[in-house]
Amino acid sequence: MGAPAATEALVLSRDDIAKRILSGEIIFILRDRVIRVPHSWLSKHPAGDIHEVNTN
Repeated sequence: MGAPAATEALVLSRDDIAKRILSGEIIFILRDRVIRVPHSWLSKHPAGDIHEVNTN
């Protein structure tokens, strides 16, 4: 079984998402969709390095 086709949805559990974040992936959730972006995207985002927000 390979990667899901473009029309299939991959369902991720909370643990799956947590593991991805802990492994260093940059992701965010928007309207029930998990969006993964490359690290280079952070420097192009108007808000800057947003992964630092609310880390205190």
